[in-house]
Amino acid sequence: MRKVFVTGASGLLGRPVVRELQQSGSWDVLPVAFSRIKGDTRRVNLWNEAETRQAISQFKPDFIIHCAAERRPDHVEEAFEKAEKLNVDATRIIAEEAGKVGAWMIYISSDYIFDGTLPPYKEDAAANPLNAYGKTKLEGEKAVQQSLSGCLSSTGSWSIWKRVPSRAWRASSSTPSIAASSRTTRSASRR
Repeated sequence: MRKVFVTGASGLLGRPVVRELQQSGSWDVLPVAFSRIKGDTRRVNLWNEAETRQAISQFKPDFIIHCAAERRPDHVEEAFEKAEKLNVDATRIIAEEAGKVGAWMIYISSDYIFDGTLPPYKEDAAANPLNAYGKTKLEGEKAVQQSLSGCLSSTGSWSIWKRVPSRAWRASSSTPSIAASSRTTRSASRR
């Protein structure tokens, strides 16, 4: 059975992702969250680098789905350093650990990385975030790319970005739609 580590497991996106994986019966799922801990969800503080690295290295997942983020633009503006630590720094740490254990990493980005002037956007569209939230999500994308680009071995780590339109969250009452553009990069792991 493949192992998957899901961050933000108690959040808006993480809950349905974990539910779908668990209901399939095909995955050994480790849901992690910082708040609203229920059931088999494990408390992991992604602001704590050592705790984050240890949780991933002990579980040795085949996949990491990084759903955790400060996604409320007004909160990012009000507490920028805290949001940056989660949206950028924790993302970098998770990507580095994905490379070390040879895991695929799925990073959820946002359409807030664009300025909204030329939709719909394609994978190679130029980013131009207008607010702090969009800037942190774009920096998160860069952190994943940079962290996994230097991996050197034959086993292979992959990273996948999903840029999720904010309107998708409002359109669905249960499982959010992830119908946005994606980018995939290939890099080898540091196993």
